[in-house]
Amino acid sequence: MREFYTFPNLLSLTRVGLGAMAALWIVSGSRAYLIGAAVLVALGELTDFLDGYLARRSGSTSEFGKSLDATCDAIFHLSIFLALLVVGWMPWWAAVAIYAAEITLPYLRSFSKQLGAVATSQALDAARSAAHGLTQIAVVLIVFFRGSLFSVSGIEVVPVVFTLDVLVTLAALAANIGPLVKAYRTQDRM
Repeated sequence: MREFYTFPNLLSLTRVGLGAMAALWIVSGSRAYLIGAAVLVALGELTDFLDGYLARRSGSTSEFGKSLDATCDAIFHLSIFLALLVVGWMPWWAAVAIYAAEITLPYLRSFSKQLGAVATSQALDAARSAAHGLTQIAVVLIVFFRGSLFSVSGIEVVPVVFTLDVLVTLAALAANIGPLVKAYRTQDRM
């Protein structure tokens, strides 16, 4: 139980609260809260970086801490995506793709671990998390500064932003599926 009460784990837990508050501010309908929501998302991304950095630096990394970080990160991002979907700023297809990947990834990692496969590329997972945060900040700021979703030369910007996020998310999902399939085939031959 001692490994629960570390500063990096407390940082991870604060991300859940930041995500909930940002989501509430997004759905409030008040433009005044949008900048605050963008700041909260940025703070959440900062805690995501700092918790891992501080855990490694202080030698307090643990399997529990890694799981807590991943869980808090998913709750943080998915709560904000839900708010963006509710207010109509997130396309439904992006929500389906991102939610499906975020729900599937922990199971893929668990199966991979059982088969002894290296399940994930940490770089792609970091890119996925960063893409989520950048997408969320960009959409909130676009709406704040433009007053609505906007287009440039006839191309709607927000769907392009979500498309890039979905592509990074799918790449991270594929990076987790590949080693799992390879390990499964190897075990099947034995």
